[in-house]
Order: sequence, then structure tokens, then C-alpha cells
Amino acid sequence: PKLRELLTAARQHDLLPVFIRMGLDEQGLYLSGPDAGKRLKRWGMDKVAIKGTWGYEIVPELAPLRGELVVEKHRGSGFEGTDLDMILRSNLIRSVVVTGVVTQGCVDATLRDAVNADYYVVACTDCVASGKREHHEMAIKLWEGSLEDGAVTTSDQVIAAGALHLRVHARAC
Repeated sequence: PKLRELLTAARQHDLLPVFIRMGLDEQGLYLSGPDAGKRLKRWGMDKVAIKGTWGYEIVPELAPLRGELVVEKHRGSGFEGTDLDMILRSNLIRSVVVTGVVTQGCVDATLRDAVNADYYVVACTDCVASGKREHHEMAIKLWEGSLEDGAVTTSDQVIAAGALHLRVHARAC
């Protein structure tokens, strides 16, 4: 519900939501040997992130609207091997609000790659989740120790602080 509120607020302020989803094939052609081993150990035979399965779909309540961008990734980070950085830079975006699943995995990898690419990063702790509570909490503690003060916060605080009122007028340039 908090992610839906944040997404609604972003849309109301004409910000660019970019949806990132993991897309794998049935044969595992996108997986390296070490990655395939990790996935089998973690998920067994579940079809998580396989194109055409439930694990590939974006939750209907959070689905992109017509014209909103969906970036498909094949690795943990939303930046690795995708057009995400080009999309953000082409739209003169310097700040990103990171949300999603798995907190200590894909979210953390994307967050750290965003920091390393010189974006200003905000992590919404009530808009990330993990299957393991202790891993989720550990990742958030690490973010609190490594990101700028105030960058690890809640969606309510982001909305209340007016952070979503910062519009990018890239189209007018």
C-alpha cells in the first residue's frame, strides 16, 4: 500500500516512474553457472522471474500506465546490462527513489549501482521487502551507515518533505 501511495504521488507530480523487472527464460540462458546455482538453492524449482509466469509479472496494483517505462534486467542490479542509466541521464534525472524486492539482493544491488553512478539516492524502507526479515533489516542498517543523512526514510516522509515536488523539465530543454 505504501508503494502504491508513493507511485501515485510521483505520477501526480509528473515524475518519471521506471519499472524494473527480472526476466529470465525457461532454459536459464541468461544465467551464469554461479547464478544458476544460487537460484536453484534459493528457490528450488519455482518459476520465479521466468517470462510468462506469475513471478515475472508486475503486481497489478502497481502496474505501469500506458507510456511508462519497463526495464527488463537479467542480473540483480537494475543498472547491470540494461538501459536504465541512459534513460535516467537522457531525462536529466539525478535523483532516484529506490523501492522493490529483495531488499538485501536486487534492491541493494540497484541502490549501490545508483550511488556509484553518482545519483542522489533515497531508499524508502516501507517500500522494500524480503522473504527474510533479518536480511531485510540488515540491509537497511547498512544503508543507514553508508548513505547520506535522511536518504534512508519512509515513503510518508518523502511525500511530506515535498521531495516529489522537484520536477525535471527535460522535455522543455
